[in-house]
Amino acid sequence: ENCIDDCRLGFVGRRGHSREVGGARQPSRAQDCLANPAERKRGGKMSVCLMSIKPKWAKELYSGKKTVEFRKSSPAVGSFVFLYESAPVKAVTGVFMVEAVFASTASHVWYATKALKRIWRPGSVDRDFLFEYCGGGARKCCAILALDPRRFPETEWVKLEKYAVRPPQSWQVLRVSSNRGENALAQSLLHFLKCAVSKEAEESEVRHG
Repeated sequence: ENCIDDCRLGFVGRRGHSREVGGARQPSRAQDCLANPAERKRGGKMSVCLMSIKPKWAKELYSGKKTVEFRKSSPAVGSFVFLYESAPVKAVTGVFMVEAVFASTASHVWYATKALKRIWRPGSVDRDFLFEYCGGGARKCCAILALDPRRFPETEWVKLEKYAVRPPQSWQVLRVSSNRGENALAQSLLHFLKCAVSKEAEESEVRHG
């Protein structure tokens, strides 16, 4: 079974909360869509992406303090984004889905997200940091709204060296047709995620049955 083709899904119209795979909370709408084909949106091929992130920002995403990741470009809405934490972690530690993307100038993006901060939470990122990252307030910026970030158990963290894949400078689509390492990595990550979601659903039924 081709796990990538099997895990096709698009935009999920409900915001989730960060959680650990295998945790005690109820499965989110995003998890339901992954586990149940009937819950998936018809049409549209989602992407499997790998994004480099500093451990500080990953921690804020997983905790829910931060719901927005700022980048100069963005994956498509509905994509799975697996997070590769840079040193000292140096591993893929979790995943989120892209719920929405707002692209404009850094200045416009900043003030728009601040106005909608109940949903679009920038965490510890401040205006000066964002403008410096983008090269000025007039430069392009994308605010990526992360749906249902979840952190994998540490025993399940993935080292890229195993697949001969280098961490991207920012993010990249894992192109399954052009690189055996990227194909194997994408298949492995999605297979693990799907199995974990199925296991969580079973455990939830037992606890609440």
